[in-house]
Amino acid sequence: LVPATAADVADELTVRLADGTVAGLTVRNCVAVPTHGSDDGVQLNTDLATLGDLLAGKLSLADAIAAEDCSTNDAARLAAFMACFDIAPQQGRRQQ
Repeated sequence: LVPATAADVADELTVRLADGTVAGLTVRNCVAVPTHGSDDGVQLNTDLATLGDLLAGKLSLADAIAAEDCSTNDAARLAAFMACFDIAPQQGRRQQ
């Protein structure tokens, strides 16, 4: 978590994987806390491989959404949430 980026963030991310796994993460007061996920907050629906590529910086969120590798209820909010974390630069399409 990057405190300077997370300073004004108070949101929850729920990740729903294709296999039915659901997990969440709440960021508030520059602290990230794992949750069980909820229907509130921003949603990310994807598969495990795409999630791994997003978190490793091998795939940008914009490219994943454009390629329909994932979906969300609010792309701008999801991008702001993910920007709170020290993830490798997310440039271009999926890198091998």
